[in-house]
Amino acid sequence: MTGPDALGLDRRLRELEDKEALLVRQRLGVAWTSGGDALGTPGDR
Repeated sequence: MTGPDALGLDRRLRELEDKEALLVRQRLGVAWTSGGDALGTPGDR
């Protein structure tokens, strides 16, 4: 696959990856602030 379609698809995939990364970071942030660790292990609640 070449041309504008390939470029558009590539851009869309990159945007999805960015959104996934953001969600993961948000989840990790929540885990850290609630006393869990980076692996999502529950902290003391």
